[in-house]
Parts: sequence; structure tokens; C-alpha cells
Amino acid sequence: ECLMMGLRVSSGVERRLFARLIGSDLSACIDLSRAAALVSAGLIELDADGLRVTAAGRQRLNSVIAALVPASD
Repeated sequence: ECLMMGLRVSSGVERRLFARLIGSDLSACIDLSRAAALVSAGLIELDADGLRVTAAGRQRLNSVIAALVPASD
């Protein structure tokens, strides 16, 4: 929920805040291979500060979120 709500705002998800709220690193909670593909496609920005959705990614936000969150078994 923190990830979904954070990506709906332009500032995105800050790594330090995410870790403090969730108790886990952002990178451990997303599918990094899919995130790399989304970065290459220009849909997200992922860096040392956090994760943000670009304007193009915002138009496809539900799909972006679905791609980032690993499927639970």
C-alpha cells in the first residue's frame, strides 16, 4: 500500500522513509528485473533516493505497479 500510494505523487517513494515505515529496503520489495525494464522504457526513475513514476508511467500507473510488485505465492 505504501508503494502504491507513494507512486501516485510526483515525489515518489523515498528509500529512507519506506525502510522506516515498512522495515525493509525498497529494493527487496520490488521486482528489480522488471524495474530495470520500466526504467529503460522511460516509465519510472529508480535511484539512490527512491522510486518515481515519470509522466509516461503515470498514464500507465496500474500496470507499472503490477509489474513492480512481485507476485505472492
